[in-house]
Amino acid sequence: MNQALQKISTITLEKAAPGVAGLLSLFIVSYPIFDCDLYWHLANGRAMVAARRIINEDVVSFTHFGKGFVNHEWLSQTLFYLLWDKLGPNWLWAFKLLLSSLVIFFIYRTVLAVGGSSWLAGLLCVLAMLVGIQRYHLRPELFTLLNMAILGFILHTFRCRPNQIHRLWFIPFIFVVWDWLHGAILGLTFFTIFTATENFKSVIPMLGRRGTFTNFGLKKLNICFALTMVAMVINPYGLRSYGHFMVLARGTQGADKIIELQPMWQAIGDHIPFVLMFVWVITLIAVGIRNMDITEIVLVLVFGGGALYYNRFAGVAAIVLVPVIARHVSRALNDKRNRAPWRLSVTAMAVAGVAIILGGFNEKVIKRAAATSPQGMYILPSETAFGFSVNEFFTPAGSVRFIEDLGLQGNMYNNANLGGYLSYYLAPGRRIFQYNLPPIFGDTTRFVRNPRELDQWHIEYALAGSAGELTKLFPSSQWAWVYSDYVSTLVVKRIPRHQPLIDKYEIQFFSPEQSLVDYQALMRDSDSLHRFAFEMGVYLTYMEDERIAGRWEQLFSQHPDLLYHPPIRELINKVIERNDSLKAWANELGAVQGFK
Repeated sequence: MNQALQKISTITLEKAAPGVAGLLSLFIVSYPIFDCDLYWHLANGRAMVAARRIINEDVVSFTHFGKGFVNHEWLSQTLFYLLWDKLGPNWLWAFKLLLSSLVIFFIYRTVLAVGGSSWLAGLLCVLAMLVGIQRYHLRPELFTLLNMAILGFILHTFRCRPNQIHRLWFIPFIFVVWDWLHGAILGLTFFTIFTATENFKSVIPMLGRRGTFTNFGLKKLNICFALTMVAMVINPYGLRSYGHFMVLARGTQGADKIIELQPMWQAIGDHIPFVLMFVWVITLIAVGIRNMDITEIVLVLVFGGGALYYNRFAGVAAIVLVPVIARHVSRALNDKRNRAPWRLSVTAMAVAGVAIILGGFNEKVIKRAAATSPQGMYILPSETAFGFSVNEFFTPAGSVRFIEDLGLQGNMYNNANLGGYLSYYLAPGRRIFQYNLPPIFGDTTRFVRNPRELDQWHIEYALAGSAGELTKLFPSSQWAWVYSDYVSTLVVKRIPRHQPLIDKYEIQFFSPEQSLVDYQALMRDSDSLHRFAFEMGVYLTYMEDERIAGRWEQLFSQHPDLLYHPPIRELINKVIERNDSLKAWANELGAVQGFK
């Protein structure tokens, strides 16, 4: 009876594993839309839908308008824009979760295919999502993560069960579409290594498990690889579109300044889950050297080492490493004669479980709270904290609304990190300066090192995103700060045409990041109080910010006479309209004549 109950309990737990793993994995990658680069993809998608052709040139800047590039992401850009335009941001966010769910599904199935249990598959799915958490935001890269998971599933399944040959013939089609969605260079690297090493093993069997492929299976694999290469060569957006990837890999044209292409060791604290996964797989290979498999070793070295050198590859590397870990752990757990590998595997799984719990808690709970810098300045909660829809705090949304409302004219400079957002919300009606695309704009940070290079563009206002830009490109003696949000500062040139704007809006006291101490000091300063309240109101006119709105409400509760200051009175209805958190306060103001 007890044995029967134990068996039923085991079966129930096994059946629960996929659901538990899926929910935890999706929870990890559930965070709002925050990436400015997404909006450049939306802008390109919008342009392609309007023009009914693939856009292969810059269409949003005035500095390099018409300069060509090979748009290897045209299909994903079109899909993203259509979802955003027809259904809205929430549906695009849901689409991201759908793609992430498919990644999880294929990782899970791959682990089962190489001999792993349901719970091992679930553990590795959650770990893979945690390792790649920064890569599961809304970009065409999502399609590379999905296709890597599908490719790994097909190839590992075929290697373990050569009779599963029917899936192999999907690969050429997958690669063609993959090149339209994001570019399949990482998939091509994986497929090339897999095919080459499997052929090498047929010549020198000691480099891998005997009988991995029969001659028949290896022949079919080679035919599939050849068909894939032919398809990618014929495809005009196939291999011929990979110049962009070469620029990024070589670090030329400013690509070496991109944060996500920096080595992990420059910020190792942000990549602890990947480091643990990499150490785990290296240890397993070293301990199980008698079961050495050259295919796995080369894949681990190329993709694991690549992720250490380019932190952007972490998500893909995790997908590649998971089947290797699963095979070695499963073999150790099933080997009843050798207890040492069994103990090592159980210990490693326990460590991985603890890492998932601690890492997940840190990413999804601790980082959900705002922080304070050593200088006492406010720091936004992590962009990957749990949430949905759009997080505007990581975009220059308020500055864009200010620019449009006041109708700023002339040539605009903008920080490249902000350019994606501006390309969607300002262009093409108001063309921008640059965005993150090294093959077109080169090193976008070079102007800070050589400010004179900016003279040729006759800039009249700018959206700066770094301290270097504000101090070296736009010093306060020549430029006035008129609006500031969390990621940008809007400055206008001190010329006669801008003087009325400067007189009204130049910032003297307020910034959204200012410390509570500074805020309280300004509240007590009668000389600056009216101006401080006005500047806070200008910010809230163009940005919904519950924290600042609460401070504004507190300001009026302590100094009700501010309500009758004409410049502030002019703003109140606009602020209330933008900030829902002030609706109750607005009702209290109903008795005050002139307020809705």
